[in-house]
Amino acid sequence: MQPEFFDMILVHCPSCDNAEAVKTKLGACEFNLYDLYEAPEKALFDVNKNSPFTCNNCGAIFTVAFNNGIPFEKQIGKVQNLKHSLEQLIEEED
Repeated sequence: MQPEFFDMILVHCPSCDNAEAVKTKLGACEFNLYDLYEAPEKALFDVNKNSPFTCNNCGAIFTVAFNNGIPFEKQIGKVQNLKHSLEQLIEEED
């Protein structure tokens, strides 16, 4: 089995600007880290593969949208009780 290679793209919460790195398997796949606004076009094709994203800081739920080919983070909701949701996720993993 071959090792899995990927690049990472930093997406920023549109509510609090907290940054989170998301994997992309398109592009160079050399463990590069790109900011969303500087990522190669090919690497952006699957940036939403695991979206929507949930900010671990404020609970905003967001995705990456595009306006004339320019990516931006777009909030689509908010977790009402982030602490409870994180505790529940930890319990499910145990």
